[in-house]
Amino acid sequence: MIKRIFALMTACVLLFACAGCSGDSGSTAEHEQQVNPTAEGTADDPSAEPEEDISYGNVLIVYFSNSGNTHALTEMITAEFAAETLRLIPAEPYEWATLFDRAQDELNDGIRPELTGLPEADVIAQYDTILLGFPIWWYDLPMPVWTFLEAYDLSGKTIIPYFTHNGSSNGAASLDTIETLCPDSTVMSDDALSLWGDRVADSADEVKEWLNGLGLTK
Repeated sequence: MIKRIFALMTACVLLFACAGCSGDSGSTAEHEQQVNPTAEGTADDPSAEPEEDISYGNVLIVYFSNSGNTHALTEMITAEFAAETLRLIPAEPYEWATLFDRAQDELNDGIRPELTGLPEADVIAQYDTILLGFPIWWYDLPMPVWTFLEAYDLSGKTIIPYFTHNGSSNGAASLDTIETLCPDSTVMSDDALSLWGDRVADSADEVKEWLNGLGLTK
């Protein structure tokens, strides 16, 4: 009888011991399930979810260049991203001898210079996104670009600026001007590409990185 009682007591002790180990394992596993999703960046972590692809639709590159820096930059862009281009050409060319005074007078007096070869409105209407290139003149948008932006209804379109400068790396007033002239467009000012004019030739990698960041690739 004593042996049976001792055997029964031993069995109970082993049963409780096993139950205790099972409870510790379950608690540890549950704790790992709560911590690991954040630690490992699983689907429960919003930051781990892939970004949605941006659709720009039909893209047109519009640019104004006088010295050639913005033209060279535009060629770098089209080398990485194929799109139709439209160069803005003033009917009265700018002369180097009078360039600075004329540009300042046009800005101060609100003169919109006439442009040659502008397409019809229905041509511009077929594009969803415009990459807009220009140099910074007198801390603002060159007036030929004003002429273009006011010549068409750009409502609902996305405008992505890129520009060259000689010190106004933030674009000075130019980006605000675009937003003012195109109140019903989506102007991606925060994503604008800014390059020193005399450093454009060495900026191929930066241009490619900019386009990749926007999702504009071949």
